[in-house]
Parts: sequence; structure tokens; C-alpha cells
Amino acid sequence: MATDLIADALATRRHELVSAAMDAYRARIPAYRDADEALLADARTHTEVHHDLLCDVLRRDSPLRERELDFVERHAALRARRGIPLADFLAAFRSYHNIVWDAVLDTSRESRRAADQALAATRTVIGYVDLATTRASAAYLEAQQLLLANSDRVRRDLLEDLLETGRRARRPGWPRRAPRDWTPTPPAFWSPRCRPLRPRTRARFRARRARWRRRSATASIRSW
Repeated sequence: MATDLIADALATRRHELVSAAMDAYRARIPAYRDADEALLADARTHTEVHHDLLCDVLRRDSPLRERELDFVERHAALRARRGIPLADFLAAFRSYHNIVWDAVLDTSRESRRAADQALAATRTVIGYVDLATTRASAAYLEAQQLLLANSDRVRRDLLEDLLETGRRARRPGWPRRAPRDWTPTPPAFWSPRCRPLRPRTRARFRARRARWRRRSATASIRSW
């Protein structure tokens, strides 16, 4: 059965429902209550994309395709990098869908046809929630494992420098105090003092960069 009435009702109330979800995040989830504006803006964008996709799935009356959830990976990686616990990430997802269920229930009271469509939409919404939650959890855990692998690699490299030179060296291109959302991207052949590297040092950095890439690839494979 087509569920276009439910889809249209959710689309019409998009701003209201997304705003209600944001209020629920801040009221119920500590990690979002103390979050900065950048993270809250990303959470709102994430919720809006989910809302638009859910409306589209209900309107076309066909199952959600897994590739349509590719956008979840970027948002999950950001939550992991900012230290948002997985439980809080999924709690926000559940809060939004509770609001969606309330909106579907409100629409079902408008007419007999709307009630029938709300009942038919139940399977579609449950399938969406199941697949989206699974995808979000997997993407978060993968990002978290990569972050932990990178952190361990940095500690090992610092220990190697300490053992080799007797002092801890700062990685080329890394600031002394990194911002919370900064991701290190060491340049290939440039020193912290902006001087060209010697051939032997350049070769050492090449070998180290190759090790970084191999370990990252191994961590990605193992995470699956």
C-alpha cells in the first residue's frame, strides 16, 4: 500500500520535527547538552538528511537501499573523533525516531485512509530504523578503531624517537596544541622549521609514511 499521506505529513512538518529532535538531544543526552555549536549544527544536518530520506522511502513505497546510507559514515566518524560515546550517538537516533512515531500517530487520526497508511508504514519505518542503526554502529566502531590505531602508532613513533635520540621529537607538520577537530596530516618532505630535509632523513620519513599507510589499511580490514 502507498504511504504518500504519511510521507507528505512528515515532509510538511520537517522543521518542527527536526527542531523537536534537537531539543530532545540537548535535554536527554549529556554529550549533546555540553556540545559546541559546530557539533550541534552537524547533528541537525544529520537529522535533516535522515528525515528527507525516510520521507522519500515512504513516498516511493520501496525498501531502503543500503548505499543510500553512505552519508552516515562521515557523521559517525565525527562523533567518534569528538569523543561522543556510541550509546549517546544511538540514543540521539532513537530520540528522533520516537518523534517520528508520534508524528505518524498524529497523522493516523486525521482519516480512515491515513490510519490505514500509518499501519502500512510501520514495516517501512521499522526496517529503516533497523538498517540505519546497524550502519551507524558499524561506521562508528570502524572510525573508533582507526582513531585508536592512529593513537597507538603515534605513541610508538614518539617512543622510537625517545630511544633513538634521547628526546621526544614533534612530528613534522603537527602543531604544538591541536584543536579538538584537527586531524594530523604530516607533509612528505618538510621539517618543523620549514627547511628541506636531508636525503637520509627524507628516506626515513618515506619509510615511516609507508608503515603508517600499511597499518591503517590493516586496521580497516580487521575492523570488518
